[in-house]
Amino acid sequence: MVTEQGTPRNLLNGFIKISQYLIGLPEDADIWQEAPKALLNFFKADISFVDARRHQKTTMEPFCFSLEQNHCQHAVAGSRQITDEVMRNGFLASEMLDLPERHAMAFLPVSHAHQVVAVLAVGHCQDSHLGKEELDIYLGVASLLETILAKKISEQRFQLMADNVPEMLFRIAMQPDNAKTFDYVSKGAFHVLGCSPEELKSTPLLFFSKLVKGDSLSLDQQIIEAAAKRQRFIHTVCWHTPEGQKKYIEFHAQALQEEDGTIYLDGAAQDITTRKQAEEQIRKAKEEWERTFDAIGDIVTLQDTEMRILRVNQAACKALKGTPEELVGKYCYELFAAETDPCPGCPALATIQDGKINSAEITHKYLACTFQVSSSPLVDEAGRLAGIVHFAKDISKQKKLEQQLLQAQKMEAIGTLAGGIAHDFNNILACILGYADLILDELPEGGKLWLQQEQVIKAGDRAKDLVKQILAFSRQAEQEQIPLAIHIVVKEAIKLLRSSIPTTIEIKENIDPKSGMVLADPTQLHQIVMNLCTNAYQAMRETGGVLAITLSACQIEDDDIKVSGAGLTPGSYVKLAISDTGCGMDQKTMENIFDPYFTTKKIGEGTGLGLAMVHGIVKTYNGHITVHSEPGKGTTFHVYLPQIFPAQEVETLKAVKIPYPTGTEKILIVDDEEVLVQMERLMLESLGYKVFAHTNSKELLQTFKSAPQDFDLVITDMTMPEMTGADLSRQILAIRPDMPIILCTGFSALIDKEKAIAAGISEYIMKPVVKRDLAKVVRKALDENKS
Repeated sequence: MVTEQGTPRNLLNGFIKISQYLIGLPEDADIWQEAPKALLNFFKADISFVDARRHQKTTMEPFCFSLEQNHCQHAVAGSRQITDEVMRNGFLASEMLDLPERHAMAFLPVSHAHQVVAVLAVGHCQDSHLGKEELDIYLGVASLLETILAKKISEQRFQLMADNVPEMLFRIAMQPDNAKTFDYVSKGAFHVLGCSPEELKSTPLLFFSKLVKGDSLSLDQQIIEAAAKRQRFIHTVCWHTPEGQKKYIEFHAQALQEEDGTIYLDGAAQDITTRKQAEEQIRKAKEEWERTFDAIGDIVTLQDTEMRILRVNQAACKALKGTPEELVGKYCYELFAAETDPCPGCPALATIQDGKINSAEITHKYLACTFQVSSSPLVDEAGRLAGIVHFAKDISKQKKLEQQLLQAQKMEAIGTLAGGIAHDFNNILACILGYADLILDELPEGGKLWLQQEQVIKAGDRAKDLVKQILAFSRQAEQEQIPLAIHIVVKEAIKLLRSSIPTTIEIKENIDPKSGMVLADPTQLHQIVMNLCTNAYQAMRETGGVLAITLSACQIEDDDIKVSGAGLTPGSYVKLAISDTGCGMDQKTMENIFDPYFTTKKIGEGTGLGLAMVHGIVKTYNGHITVHSEPGKGTTFHVYLPQIFPAQEVETLKAVKIPYPTGTEKILIVDDEEVLVQMERLMLESLGYKVFAHTNSKELLQTFKSAPQDFDLVITDMTMPEMTGADLSRQILAIRPDMPIILCTGFSALIDKEKAIAAGISEYIMKPVVKRDLAKVVRKALDENKS
């Protein structure tokens, strides 16, 4: 080895070269400014500095000693020995080696993480031995190299870590004039912003100029406030990429302000665009769910396991008459039923117990509604019941419709029954009235028997009208308005009422037989009286009282205050007054009594249709109905119907007797009832006609076919075995289209007057047929056919 006394500068340069070799520190690195004074003193000493090579595993290549401007190489033998000694003792002195005299050397380990990564050889040519002070200095040099190496490795590891995280690590310098630059940017810039760290450092406007204006100002303000308070902050900005895409960047940073006013912002930034989009989708889904929730027309509430309401939709607010703030927190049964305990049979209770979907129909008197209620369980992540979804559908209208349907079905059943009764009963009445008419014709008019027989006929007529009422009640008979002496119908209704009203109720009647006539249907008129009297009776059923029925003629003037606003034409009217001494009504009830299905009666006492029906009938007749009532003082109804004939004209009409029309034509008749066939034959023969009677429709058809031109008229029953009257008529008309046919029936669901006329039948009459009606219809059919 060549020795040469070095200079401090040579020593420093050599130290720098070793550092560069070991850890790649540049010559102007800050670490040199931090060198300990002992080392600086050492640098000033007259010491030569040597180079060192990296330590590879457990072997060490021969040293190459390099002095300033003088180069020589000396292969150091026993490298294994040197390595082992250095690792064992921590250093190796020159006396342990065979070196030239006056060269003192020491081999010092440079370690990292408890492993020797290099060996530093130092020495001088003043002495062959190293003193303790010199050795301490050399050890300080090795220690400094270890510190430098550790820091460099730490920085390398940080850089490696920073380059591998997806977030962008940064340091931003914000000058007092608000100018901002990136002092440091990690490779995460590629992932977050899509540009390189170098681009951001060299062109900071690439980022800051692309911020949304409001976000840029808010970020500056956030940085300034955080620096003043020395706090960390999180802030999100919207950034437009150079390609025009929108990105959301979230900053997690710490701001510090230096004495010169510069603010340094250290932190990380991440691209949260995907998260923002997901949040936006969640927000939209939430808004859509809320709109859907509020759009549901039925009442929907979310409740906890104690039935306390957590959320309500708009339908619930409307039905329960409150805002969400007023309803949330209250119990379900508190709002629906104004109770302190759950409603009996509530499905929510069942759901809380069994965790299943349950439903029930509940009527809440507090809300005056019937609800179809269902409840469904809400479970948490563990499958435990966390609450319930409570649905309540107002089915009050549906229940009313069901009641109407039930009533319609009831009426249909009654109609079917009435039809069967009417058919048989009309056949019986036809015999009674027909033979009574025949007997009456044989008796001297005005005699005792004649008067008695006339009463029989009147009773039969009342029975006939009663059947018509049954058919009208079941909607099987036409409603035809005819001139009618109203006092007769009222008296008949009173007779029916007497048998059904208890003796605790006294009936007082004041019926004026000279009240006049009205244009009405007798059945509907009967319904008016019966409905009003029934209501009066029910108002006095428990306490008893007086039912007063008055019928009289009256005159309505323009200024009559009793019916002002009723739209009645001034003139003559028949007034029916029905009053009771019952419980009476308040003003609110009176305002609704004519509404369909409004009723104050208990279940089973009526449907609420009675007064609405009365009101409709009266209005149809161009009349008017009024009511006066007070609670505890009874009720009075007044019905005004236009009078068409005065009382004196009624008596004149009754006195006129019109003779029966007669004829001599040949008539074929058929009815499966032998007694009816014979009765009709006798009636027609008494009127001068020649009659051919049959009890079998097929036999009549054969008779007709044998000589179709020999007969002038066919009278047939509708309901007969083997062939109905309608079928018989079609076959007769097929043979002789001009043949007049009269279809006579007690009741038929298969054909009515319109269908009969459309099928070519001349006349359609209902049983029982009395002689005067038969005479008229036969003559009409024959005459119209001739014309």
